[in-house]
Amino acid sequence: METTQNQTKTLGKQWSRQRILKKQDIPTPQSIIYTCQQFPELYQQALFAITYLTGGRISEVVKCKHLRKNIYKRELRKDKFGVERYFVIRNEHKTPAIERVEIVKDEKGNTQNYPGILKRDITFGNIQDKAIMTINMQNRKNKQFIRKSIPITIEKESEMVKIIQDYLATLPTPETPLFNFTTRKAEYIMERTQYNPHFLRDIRLTHMVTIYNFNAFQLAKFAGWKDIKPAERYVRLGIGDIVY
Repeated sequence: METTQNQTKTLGKQWSRQRILKKQDIPTPQSIIYTCQQFPELYQQALFAITYLTGGRISEVVKCKHLRKNIYKRELRKDKFGVERYFVIRNEHKTPAIERVEIVKDEKGNTQNYPGILKRDITFGNIQDKAIMTINMQNRKNKQFIRKSIPITIEKESEMVKIIQDYLATLPTPETPLFNFTTRKAEYIMERTQYNPHFLRDIRLTHMVTIYNFNAFQLAKFAGWKDIKPAERYVRLGIGDIVY
């Protein structure tokens, strides 16, 4: 596909490339898999695979230094050496799981708060007689549903699931964050390709409609939206389950 010079300059922006591309030019799942496999490091492949498969915002996948009100709180506690320091803990009244994450600072002194997806947030099981990988993650921009669980049908996404499984095997404990870096580094890694994280999210949501026949209700639940209005630009109204 040819573009003008001005169009080319806008391809890296979050929504510009989506507006330029025609429906038939949306990358295929096969091309997404190929791009994923070109990353030299396994953790980079896993980052790309998880971001695509979940259709997640990059701030839901990796570390984020902005706490959402009432989801996390700071608490002064003693560490294993008896030294008092502040810890960030999840508000147990908002979600049944409580994650304790010690406050750390990056090289610029900025506090890192949300640890991103942990190893234990990815589970494997069966739903409706299908082998499923479920990814539990934070759901941003939705005050009503602050967490979301994304079911991935292993048979249909086997190549990317294998990458994620191989990467999980390298992580030492269930509490280990998948990606020990912030959104800025994640964006830098992924923008080496033609896809930035938000465009990759848009591609995935498009695939859920054009390939897996999601309707607006399914897509809204998959994407973590509080209503179906954002989904209406992808699909006509309908009802159904998000397991595909």
